[in-house]
Formats: sequence, structure tokens, C-alpha cells
Amino acid sequence: MMTQNVSRESLFLIMSEAVLIWLAVAGLLTTGVAALGARSLVGFSRHELEEVCRRREAPQRLGDILRQYERVALAAETLQVLGMAVALAAAVYWATLRFHEGIVPSWQSALAEVGAFSLAMLAGIPV
Repeated sequence: MMTQNVSRESLFLIMSEAVLIWLAVAGLLTTGVAALGARSLVGFSRHELEEVCRRREAPQRLGDILRQYERVALAAETLQVLGMAVALAAAVYWATLRFHEGIVPSWQSALAEVGAFSLAMLAGIPV
């Protein structure tokens, strides 16, 4: 078995900045959609759902939804956490990559980047 000598610098060059940005965007979009789904599943009106199922003559669908909505809401919340973790990991990896390339931003630039990413993360958290 042959092992490769990998320098420390090459470990940080595995992904390009564009890939990291798209990973962060995908993570934030996933977080937003999952948060929307989780919130709608927690806050739906059972009475209105019963009326809709009765109008469409689908009483079995009402039972299916009521039996499984908690599991689906938990899955949406889990997806929300995973999306946030992907976005955060991509952001940390991107910042580490920039630091190891010798790109050290001014404190104003760093504060603006952290603020923008924090606002994007907060957008995915339901109120």
C-alpha cells in the first residue's frame, strides 16, 4: 500500500471558492425551504384540513396526514439543521482557505462578511 505525502497547503485547496459559495447557497436554500415546511406542518388547522378532505371526498387522506405529519415535520426540521450545517461548514472552509492563501481582510470587510452570512442564516430560522 502506497501512501501519498500531502502538504498542509494542498489540503486547503481541495475545493474552489465557487464550489464553497454554491454549497453555502444550497445549504441556505435548503434551510429556508425546510423551515417553511416545518412551520407549515406545525401550524396547520386540523379543522380546515378536515373540511378540504370532506369536500374532496377523501376521508382516508385526513387520517394519513394526521398519523404522519409529526414525522414529516421532524424530518423537515432535521433537513433544516443539515442545511445550516452545510452552509456553516462551507463558510468556515472558505474563510480558512482565504486565510491560508494570505488573504486577510480588513476588520470592516470581515465584519460585513460575518454580518451578511449571519443574516442569511437567520433568514432560515422560523420565528
